[in-house]
Amino acid sequence: MLNLNSKTLNVSLLAFAAIAITIACSGPIWDMDFWWHLSSGRFFVEHRAFMQGDPFTFPVNSEDITSNPVINGYWLGQVILYSTYRVAGYYGIIFLRVLFILSALFSGFLLAGKLGSSRLNATVLFAASGLVFVNFTGERPQLFSFLLAPVIYMLIEDLREGCRNDRVPWKPACAMIILMLIWPSLHRGFLI
Repeated sequence: MLNLNSKTLNVSLLAFAAIAITIACSGPIWDMDFWWHLSSGRFFVEHRAFMQGDPFTFPVNSEDITSNPVINGYWLGQVILYSTYRVAGYYGIIFLRVLFILSALFSGFLLAGKLGSSRLNATVLFAASGLVFVNFTGERPQLFSFLLAPVIYMLIEDLREGCRNDRVPWKPACAMIILMLIWPSLHRGFLI
């Protein structure tokens, strides 16, 4: 009889899900907003300044682009996307997308285990979340929030555990402060 709690089976299911998600997420660039984010990142790198208006939206008033408002809140995420594209092209962006999605899913898997879920349940969560990611995520700054949300949650759990054990959890506290200082420039998902 097959033991569903066996470590080998759980690792095999997790590996199969990770490979399937990698293949499913390795398709071509499909997010229409990617090009705007790429151009915005290029603008910031070339001008070393925030855009005062949106010169990429059609129709553009070429005399006064400030009439097309823009939110510069994703500037660091856009710079990272542009820099990746500049160094590694389209395949670099696809690799970054797969890396972020798998990292987010593995972070969720680890978090589920930390919160007491069985390996099988955490693996099912990993696979089900992967199905959502395949159809929902594109090449845009929200990938940073998908990755950072479970990481921050794990750090919060480390802080809580440390406080329960009457010790000062400096490493998770410092890591969380650094990530929370960077996250607002990557994507507005930090508000959640």
